[in-house]
Amino acid sequence: MPQYIMERLQPSQSESELPHLYYNPKDHKIGEPLRPIVSEIKSLLAKLSSFLGKIICPLFDKHTHYALSNLITFLKHLKKFKTTTETNLYTFDITDLHTMIPQKEAVLSICEFLGRHGYQKIHGLSINTIKTMFLHVLENSYFVLQLPGMKPKFYQQIRGGAMGSACTQVLAGVYVKKNGRVNL
Repeated sequence: MPQYIMERLQPSQSESELPHLYYNPKDHKIGEPLRPIVSEIKSLLAKLSSFLGKIICPLFDKHTHYALSNLITFLKHLKKFKTTTETNLYTFDITDLHTMIPQKEAVLSICEFLGRHGYQKIHGLSINTIKTMFLHVLENSYFVLQLPGMKPKFYQQIRGGAMGSACTQVLAGVYVKKNGRVNL
């Protein structure tokens, strides 16, 4: 790996902290269930995860014409679309998508996606190096949960990727595109 990339991805020992788990209500759903989020913004892996997301997301978007990255982009596309009273719009939601994808299979899906589209190196990194980096993020994802009045509990993310990890969205997108489903 080039030295300048290594230096950019080096975690700050003085500013890094163990990610923590918190919950956001899904206020658009009946009963307002909670969505677990792992805040990784200051984690030791945050820079690496962000880097992976930034280099792979544009490639996924380039080769996946039906993927829309956010609601604003979706609404812009919808404005251009001519609808009638017979137009139906369907959406789907995969429950707990980011945390349900199998880690190793998802990383292999990234490698296959890159190979299928003819990429041998991205930002000077081989596909094998990118694979190793994704596996490092996934296999070393730890977080803490501390409820009021209780001692903190420490966990390792052993399935999927953390909601809140910068590379998990593209990892899940590539995996679902390849497989068309999530097997539990």
